[in-house]
Amino acid sequence: TTEPGNIPVAGDLAMFESRCGVNLNAAGNKVVTTVSATIHNPRTSFDVVGSLGSVNNWFRFGVLFFTSGANVGLKFDIGSSVASPGKVTTYVDIPFNVEIDDEVVLTVGCDKTLATCNTKFSNKVNFGGFPDIPGTDRAVFIPDNKL
Repeated sequence: TTEPGNIPVAGDLAMFESRCGVNLNAAGNKVVTTVSATIHNPRTSFDVVGSLGSVNNWFRFGVLFFTSGANVGLKFDIGSSVASPGKVTTYVDIPFNVEIDDEVVLTVGCDKTLATCNTKFSNKVNFGGFPDIPGTDRAVFIPDNKL
């Protein structure tokens, strides 16, 4: 949601909420996989079994959820993903070492722009923002009268 009086240029809907309309269970929107290689310092990046779709960063802005291992039950925002071979990087360190065979669930991400809503999800009709309204930079723009 937005504060009273503020109009969102970017979409203000939460991913997969009913007004968004994107189905979490649709093909490619969720992957259940296991860790295949890790880096323990820093604990922000690891490889997974299989590929993560056909496009790099398909899962960027999505959520990583551990279903086994020392981090079971913890969720992290995904900073980047590599499609093949599958690799995930989080924005912050994961508190406990990620180990080979830890199971994870990844959900697709959205940067809440009209372009992504349209091209990635074919969901332009449910976009929750107003991208054509000028921002405050245009509202306070003073033209150069020296021309």
